Amino acid sequence: MRELDCPHSRIRLDQDEDPGRHEGRPRQRDGCAASNPKLSARQEAHLVALHAVGGHTISELEELFSITRSTVYRALTRDRARAAT
Repeated sequence: MRELDCPHSRIRLDQDEDPGRHEGRPRQRDGCAASNPKLSARQEAHLVALHAVGGHTISELEELFSITRSTVYRALTRDRARAAT
């Protein structure tokens, strides 16, 4: 048995167990659970609106919101999924 070094969780695990599995969250490289959202719901809605108008590129949205390209694409994908249901 070993204890995780992650400050967010102090769970004792067997060597072959997946640390993220116990918390029901995706496993991160360092074994910590997923972090807080990078954008608030309001910021994400603003990002989607700016993209929908067509006035900003993905790169501009990255800089404007201080997030990575993949975070921009995840926000847009979540919006499309919400619109489809």
